[in-house]
Parts: sequence; C-alpha cells; structure tokens
Amino acid sequence: MSEQGVELMKLIVEYHKLNKQISDLLSDSDRIMGEYGWENNESGKSTNVVVFDMSKALYGPHKWCPNECFRFYKNETEYPTLMSFVSILLFDVNGCYKDFVEPLIVAGWADEKEGWYNWLIRYHPCMADRRDDGTIYEFTADNTPDTIRGVGGVKFKKLCTLGFPLVSINNSDDLKNKVIQPMIESIKTTRR
Repeated sequence: MSEQGVELMKLIVEYHKLNKQISDLLSDSDRIMGEYGWENNESGKSTNVVVFDMSKALYGPHKWCPNECFRFYKNETEYPTLMSFVSILLFDVNGCYKDFVEPLIVAGWADEKEGWYNWLIRYHPCMADRRDDGTIYEFTADNTPDTIRGVGGVKFKKLCTLGFPLVSINNSDDLKNKVIQPMIESIKTTRR
C-alpha cells in the first residue's frame, strides 16, 4: 500500500460523496420548484436526467465525469412559454467561461427559447465581469456574449440568470432563499 494510492482513494471517495450531495441538492430543487407550481420537464416530459454530453469513449476522457448537472422546469398553467432551470457547473469543458475558479450553482429562465436546453445553463459563466452573488443578469439577442452567441442553436426572447459559488449553498433553505425564490420573483416581476 502506497501513500499516493491511499490519497487517490480518498479523492475518489470524496468525488462520490460530491455526486451524492449534488443529487440531494437537485432533488431538493425539484421539490421546492414543485411548491411554486414548476414541474421537472425536459423535451416535453418529466425525466430523471441530470447530465448531458458524457462520453464512454477512450478518446473522450474530458467527458467521463460530468461538467454540469441540471434540472429543467415548466409551469404550463402560468408561464407556458418559459423554461426555468437550476444547474451545478463543475468544469468548463468548452473553454468559454470567464473567471471560472470554483463550481457554481446557476439558476434562471428563458422565454420563447429554441434549441438545446443545456446551453441555457452556460450563458451565466460566459459573462465577463459577472458577480456570482445572486445578481440577476438579463440576456437578449442584442447582449448575448460573443463567446456563446448561437452555440447549441439556442435562441430566446429573454434569458435571466443568477449564480452563487456552490459551497455557499449548504442546505435546502439556502437553495430556496438564495437561488429559487429570487429566480421566481424575477419571473413574476419581468412577466407582469
């Protein structure tokens, strides 16, 4: 038994613990969003999918571990044209994020979107000079960052996002009070 092997095993165990914590956080997100009338929905159906763009191939090791985990939501009754989301961004595999030095939790919503849903979660960290303190940012076709404009075929009338360092969300109350409630308020305020 080597010291390096023991340290490597500790890292692997911690990685699996992180995955469980992210699973718990996204399960809490589903529950809390449900309290506001938003149901998990991707491509018009409920799903347990939380990752996208993974690889099983020898030539794709950068996609063996998730770079992002997410949940998408719809509220067909009150906001039929909106898609909302809560996501965990772990790594910038595409090289477009600005000042990405720690994992983020990013939430937001898009109006009249088209294209791949998963690209919606990538807009927030592509902004230069962004603040990951819950500040809500609004994107339109006119102010979308050049680094991501049109990538993934995403089009929308409006996209609003907010973000926090993942380590600042310690429990479901933090998730609700810091992330989800401000996102829901942003929808209500903007959509009046």
